Amino acid sequence: ADQAVVAQLDSRSKRSNSRTQQQQRRQRQHQWGQLQQQQPDALSASQASPPAAADITEQYVLPSQAYLSGSALYWQQFKGLFVKRMLCARRDRLAVMTQLLVPLLLVVLAMVVSTLQTSHKEQPALHMQRSTCLLGKPALLAAAPSVRQQVEFRGFMDAYPRSELADTQYTQLYHGSSGPALNLTLEGQLLSQWSSGQPHYDAIYLNRMPLLEQLLTSLSEGPVITLLANQSAVSGLPAALSQATTALLRVLVAAGGGKSTPAALPVMPVTG
Repeated sequence: ADQAVVAQLDSRSKRSNSRTQQQQRRQRQHQWGQLQQQQPDALSASQASPPAAADITEQYVLPSQAYLSGSALYWQQFKGLFVKRMLCARRDRLAVMTQLLVPLLLVVLAMVVSTLQTSHKEQPALHMQRSTCLLGKPALLAAAPSVRQQVEFRGFMDAYPRSELADTQYTQLYHGSSGPALNLTLEGQLLSQWSSGQPHYDAIYLNRMPLLEQLLTSLSEGPVITLLANQSAVSGLPAALSQATTALLRVLVAAGGGKSTPAALPVMPVTG
């Protein structure tokens, strides 16, 4: 029963389609008849002799004078691209505003930021002195056994203010496993005091100190000093070096007949 119904529906749809096609064919024939009545000469000419391909080519090929070149061609292309860009901008105004205003605003913001200035207060000059750079702690002194027996060693000690130099009585530096134990050296003394909470920030070891006569006659055999400085103190190394060289200068002045008291030669005026 279902198959019979489906077949009946198919036959009906075919008949309706054929009727629709016949109606469309009649309408086209009617329109064609009307065209023949209105323009019989034009239709007969077009059906009688269709135009040749060469005639069509000649009809649409322009002479060479009609083609642009040089600046006129560039101007035509520029005008076409400008009109195209204007039409695209009119369709998407948000994109145009983003492309034009955002870079301009960024440039203005950069210029404003560049004009901002942070005020820096002028700090006073930092004098390379023990009280300012080494927290007023005295330097630790050690010397080789041969140096300790010389008069020049006492002169070097006198070149320092008495409150700024402390003799540790040590005679050696630490040289690793090949040398003495760490607690018997100047470095060990510095570490032990650092751990105890009473640190010293610099130390001096006199490796060699020539006689006063040799200091005046020859500079090839000058004094050899090992300077130890803790870099946790601000500008500690320059201050310690300045005071050590000042003490050596006082020793040289004393060797030349001057006085080696601390007031004989002022501290070198080094600032930073």
